[in-house]
Amino acid sequence: MSDKNRENELLAFLFSNTKRKNRVLDLVTLGTYFTELIDLYGSRKKVAEMIGISEEMVRQFLIPLKMPPEIQNFIKNRSIDDIDTILTLNRVKDKNLMIEIANNIINLNTKTSRDIINLIKEKNIPVKIAKDIVLSYQNEKINVVLIDLDEDSFSLLKYLSIEFNIPPALLSKIILVNWLNLYKKCGASDEFF
Repeated sequence: MSDKNRENELLAFLFSNTKRKNRVLDLVTLGTYFTELIDLYGSRKKVAEMIGISEEMVRQFLIPLKMPPEIQNFIKNRSIDDIDTILTLNRVKDKNLMIEIANNIINLNTKTSRDIINLIKEKNIPVKIAKDIVLSYQNEKINVVLIDLDEDSFSLLKYLSIEFNIPPALLSKIILVNWLNLYKKCGASDEFF
């Protein structure tokens, strides 16, 4: 294939796969094609102009190529197939943690994946717990419980919240749900559960 034919083929693939929601190509392949065109044109800016997208968008399409091989495999088989999820995952600096997170967000939608990653980063909690928390909030009806705590109990709750790096409301929910589950296991009447 001539260089001009390859250039036109790459431009066609990239144009058709960056201008619509239903991409045919995975993001690693797109990144590889962008790299070929950057090598040909000499800059991301020129590639962006040729395809009609921003230079920042070109930069984002190159990020999958910088991911560890394990994550690139998820991207190639489209188990992780959203650029926003990949960008959020890319902000995790610990490579082993990044891989662990990727293993837990395959086939999840962008918002769910982003919520899990952000919870892990903000609260420094284990991946599995973050995933369970995010998924449990998505799958349940919200019920509000107001609890009047004495000062000592509230102080203890604030202390534990800081100690475990979990917001007081979430910690209260975890404690209450765990206590109810324990109560049920210990032979509570089924008429209440």
